Amino acid sequence: MSGFDRKFGEFLGRAEDIRRFAGPAATPAALPKSVVPSDPSPALPGGGIGSSVWVAVQETVDGEVRWLLETVGRAGRGSALVDSALRGWGLRAREATRVRWRFRGVDESDFDAFCETNRTLGGLLGDILLQAMDQERARRPPMTAEEVRRARDYGRC
Repeated sequence: MSGFDRKFGEFLGRAEDIRRFAGPAATPAALPKSVVPSDPSPALPGGGIGSSVWVAVQETVDGEVRWLLETVGRAGRGSALVDSALRGWGLRAREATRVRWRFRGVDESDFDAFCETNRTLGGLLGDILLQAMDQERARRPPMTAEEVRRARDYGRC
């Protein structure tokens, strides 16, 4: 288990909205065999959910949410393949358990930036999402004077 996995496990252990979780060492053995995919995946050798994936059950106002959380750094790893494999795993888990699963990659730098200020998984993932939206907004070119006038005229400014 990596240092990042250890930190992430400690966070899940104290997160107020996490009811239970299984870490990389416990997955997929901690889950019903019928939930583990048998078809090979290009991103996850042998079709398993991988050694850096956590399974967590989060309590929300709308009920329980089940998560597949990947804790490996995303840069340069072909994250689209990993996301696709996790999505497929989640769909098969949903079919087997009749429960919806969500998935999310958690980059170590994002985790480090927000783990100390959050006491819930929901807060951590929300802050990471807001940061990503701000970064995307910063990459866009500034609005032209005409676009600003149109936005003001339509009450969107």
